[in-house]
Amino acid sequence: MCIFCAEIDQPDIVKTVFGSYFRHKHRIIYADDNILAIPGYGPQVYPYILALTKRHIPSFLGASKNEKESYFHFFDVLLKSSVYHSDSLCIFEHGGEENGGCSSITHCHIHVIEGDLGFYNYIDWEDRQQKISITPQDEYKAPQNYLLIAEYREGKMTAKINTSPVNVHQYFRKCLSEIVDCEEWDWRTGINNELWIPKLIDECKKKLVF
Repeated sequence: MCIFCAEIDQPDIVKTVFGSYFRHKHRIIYADDNILAIPGYGPQVYPYILALTKRHIPSFLGASKNEKESYFHFFDVLLKSSVYHSDSLCIFEHGGEENGGCSSITHCHIHVIEGDLGFYNYIDWEDRQQKISITPQDEYKAPQNYLLIAEYREGKMTAKINTSPVNVHQYFRKCLSEIVDCEEWDWRTGINNELWIPKLIDECKKKLVF
């Protein structure tokens, strides 16, 4: 069973999955016909959002034109709100196909954090990376196994892709822990859940207009 598909169909299931202490009935903070957004579990930074497709596909590069348009619109909504304070977003994904990709959950979900943390520039795979500009209109052949980090600013997305990743398990969280000087990186430990997830849900309900 895909946990994200289950949550899309039945938002209240999050209470069962994450425990009775979870203070909100569900965590969906944004939705349109193609995507929805939820607070990331075990956040190392604030705000920390996951944006996923409603359709079960393995990765962002394989999203349709309409799905990518929804993503870009959502990024614009975030930047126009006061939920995120910088003028850019940093986006990252453990991508790829089922039974071979980099993510433990093979349902397209991308991580969104503040751009001014400097995380996009911090990640440098040197000769193992390819730089591309991503637009909703372009079609990409998604590699079977890849890491992607991107910067979104003024309607444009610039990305770096590593198609020969090493040390894949929670790779970006391990790197992010170095930037924010946080020893904990494993989302399963539940770091900052009771503080930041309810705060983000409440803030998005008040500030996100869509």
